[in-house]
Amino acid sequence: MEANCFIKIIDVFLALWLAQFLELHSVQFFDDLIWHFQEVVTNTINFVIIADEINIVRWCDNIKSSVNF
Repeated sequence: MEANCFIKIIDVFLALWLAQFLELHSVQFFDDLIWHFQEVVTNTINFVIIADEINIVRWCDNIKSSVNF
């Protein structure tokens, strides 16, 4: 009977530890995911601005931006 109670205590301890571990790492994972998404968006915006500036310089006789900011 005491061994069964001891096993239940260990099971509860491991379940709580696993829940805390997964919560910590899932928060860190989603923070990293959001950070990478922000980097992709920023790099895409910078690429569009640079490409638009190159387009304006290259076609200087018809200066019209293709992107309206």
